[in-house]
Amino acid sequence: MQVDKFFRFPFELVNMEVLISQIRGVMDMSVHKDITLHAQKQNEQFTEFSLLDQKREEYIQEAVELCKADMDFSTDSINQITMQINALANERFIPARKMVTTEMVRTYVGTLA
Repeated sequence: MQVDKFFRFPFELVNMEVLISQIRGVMDMSVHKDITLHAQKQNEQFTEFSLLDQKREEYIQEAVELCKADMDFSTDSINQITMQINALANERFIPARKMVTTEMVRTYVGTLA
């Protein structure tokens, strides 16, 4: 017995192969859109990470310069950025950063002399 690949759909004769192909096309587009949105979100988060990491390095350099000049400095701004980076790291595959202490800065500056 041969199964007819056509069946009656309201008001028209539909080829099952064409219908399945159209459904797959819609599903592929949906998956493609999901993947694209996911990639865009990852890209946005990586860009945010890169900007935060750059700002963190700037703050570290400022602390190093102040320490070299034997002036008072704080690591508060460094650690504020570090907390933001680590919050992103919890969500994605972004590297976490260590909190910085004034002693760490002093030790580093001591290695420069």
